[in-house]
Amino acid sequence: MLETLYIFIMLLGFFCSASALQMKKRTIMMRTRALGATFYMLYFYLKEANAGLLGAFISFLGSFIQVITPEHLHQKTFKLRAILAVILASIGICIFSGTAGIFPMLAVIIVRFSEISSCVQRIRFGLLAGQCCWLIYSIELMILPFIMTETILIASNLYASWKFYRFRDNK
Repeated sequence: MLETLYIFIMLLGFFCSASALQMKKRTIMMRTRALGATFYMLYFYLKEANAGLLGAFISFLGSFIQVITPEHLHQKTFKLRAILAVILASIGICIFSGTAGIFPMLAVIIVRFSEISSCVQRIRFGLLAGQCCWLIYSIELMILPFIMTETILIASNLYASWKFYRFRDNK
């Protein structure tokens, strides 16, 4: 019964993450990513996957900060946001070094730096690299539902990127 609840919470995070990939506006993308990260934090907390919990928390924090930061201040606050993400991820790497836990921290660092761009397409490519790190983490821990959802998210991200280029070329 509890496992069904865990999977439902993870699926809510998955649907938010998949929806974020289809967004064309950066702010809406970040709001949806923050909501998805919230569900992932809850999922990893319940599954006692501490590296995943820390990675999801840093992801939530980064997306949330971008949501509340006015658009004209994104470039000015980048250094501060990047430093915060690197510090938190570095702490995670120190704590989880030598284990699969390093992959969520790498995902966070990659995604945080990709989000400096105002170009949604560049953000998607950074997310793709981060998603690959999350996939490796879930394979290492053999979290089958997470392996399946990360694979679908990677495919969704690739589809959204392809769709972007296809429509851009038609204009």
